[in-house]
Amino acid sequence: HITVRISSAAGNGKLEIPAGSNHGGCLVGGEDTRAGAGFILTFIKYSKIFWLGAVLFPMMTISLFGMTLMKRKFEEVIAGTVIFEGIILYVFALVEKLVWGLAAIYIMAAILFGVTLILSNKKQVEPKEWLSPGLFIFAAIFMLFVFADGNQLLGMRDDVRHWGPTVRDMFYYDSLAKHVNTTVILPRYLPFAALFEYLFVYMNGLFNEGIVMIAYHVMMLSMLMIICKPLVMREKRHKQIFKVISAIVIMVCVPVIFFPEAPSSIRVDPLQAVVMAYILICYYSERLSGYNCVRILEGFCALVLIKDIGLIFGGILALIILMDTMISQIR
Repeated sequence: HITVRISSAAGNGKLEIPAGSNHGGCLVGGEDTRAGAGFILTFIKYSKIFWLGAVLFPMMTISLFGMTLMKRKFEEVIAGTVIFEGIILYVFALVEKLVWGLAAIYIMAAILFGVTLILSNKKQVEPKEWLSPGLFIFAAIFMLFVFADGNQLLGMRDDVRHWGPTVRDMFYYDSLAKHVNTTVILPRYLPFAALFEYLFVYMNGLFNEGIVMIAYHVMMLSMLMIICKPLVMREKRHKQIFKVISAIVIMVCVPVIFFPEAPSSIRVDPLQAVVMAYILICYYSERLSGYNCVRILEGFCALVLIKDIGLIFGGILALIILMDTMISQIR
């Protein structure tokens, strides 16, 4: 027989459906239907290894393309990759086709992977040139998130009331919270952070609050990776260790100082703060090249789409950049 256990009901219980060659049918409303029971399998929980490969594949391949094309290090491109994935999902979410957005991301990632191989062969780029201290730092902290956040439950009020249900709603309804019977209390809030979290949850095959937490922290980490840009592979060991420790301390401790709830919450306020920091670091760390302008514009898009107050923050940053540019020209 097949047993279906009811885990979220008012009381414990189970439903047993006999099955076999001598089964004459099933009862519906006390009447024999003279038929078997049919099931539609909607969601399948994937293995942790599959999930890791699924979420890392587009992040790594798109980043690899940017590294090869623009001759950049991993820590300089990963934030742009995460924002790019979020923008693609947002565009498809507007027409209520989130799964199509996922398909577009993976198709694009596969194509760019092939293009990267062609470019690397044409430019004679060796695989070791893709390695950088930031890549190893990202991998280590990413795995730390996987183990630390995997069994976490959302506990903050805003997480339980809005941000968590937003991702769950996307997972079950394949759209933004504009449909009938939505479970989202504040559908007017912009969903950029939830879209990236949705990608992680979808690739898990089952909604899981721990996976949502992992995705949120990976977004935070990606924006902060720009801090690792000064690190180089070939340097005296004691200097390199000092710089690596300093970079990790800044990436981990600074957000916690201003937002103590950041390690255990998915509220978007800390995320907006690190996106603002990312934009300013990109602007002040190098001249306004074509690539730098693109990633700064990506940062502005993310800032506005994370939460509506991001429009005000974006205006403040734009004013800072404009004034700095004018002062530089005057000098």
